[in-house]
Amino acid sequence: MKTHRLIEAVRKSAPFRLLGRRVVRALTLRVRTEREDVVALSAQLGVLQPAVVHLVHVADQNDVCHGFWLNALRVQPAFRRMGIGTWLCRQTLDMARRMGADTVLLTVREDNASAIALYERLGFSTLPSDGALAPELQRLEAIEKRPYRAMECPVRRPEPSP
Repeated sequence: MKTHRLIEAVRKSAPFRLLGRRVVRALTLRVRTEREDVVALSAQLGVLQPAVVHLVHVADQNDVCHGFWLNALRVQPAFRRMGIGTWLCRQTLDMARRMGADTVLLTVREDNASAIALYERLGFSTLPSDGALAPELQRLEAIEKRPYRAMECPVRRPEPSP
């Protein structure tokens, strides 16, 4: 979806960035368990919910943690480019760290340049398309008829040296 040039100009302006910083400072985090393996995190601004993301715990049949997925990040259009997605992703990565994750994975459409840039700023790196997540990428590409990429971010803090 193409954004109107005037809207883009406003969103890049200093007053809009200042407003965005104030909005981010006013956010609160709401955490809701949706299923045993899914936690929904939402950015709350009073009664408004400008953004939501799901953190999915992936385990095998022995309940051994295989990882965490950052899934379905959605920022409402009126709240985009304010820093809310960045704030919510940082909260999600911190939650995954507290839940015992070493890394967080995600998939994103190749044509979603703004999301890819956000994830790269947060420390995500692109995984090989023919790696362990190739079946998931192929499944998404078959559904959406668009290319996807898999990304990974380490979240485990290194143990302090003695």
